[in-house]
Amino acid sequence: MEKSLALRVIENIRSMDGQFNALYELIEEIADEAEKKRVRRHLAEVSGILHAQVEIPIFRQYPDLNPDK
Repeated sequence: MEKSLALRVIENIRSMDGQFNALYELIEEIADEAEKKRVRRHLAEVSGILHAQVEIPIFRQYPDLNPDK
């Protein structure tokens, strides 16, 4: 992947952080604890997949794009 595209991908994923946080807050309103746990787990899986399968490979290729370093 070209660096300019990688940067745009990272920026877009990072822009979703606020939306994920809002979803986690909404999930806390689910009354049924089993359902809440299930939905929270799936949201965490989606977030983890984006990080592990998209961001980490980009950071390996372009370490300077990692905003956490």
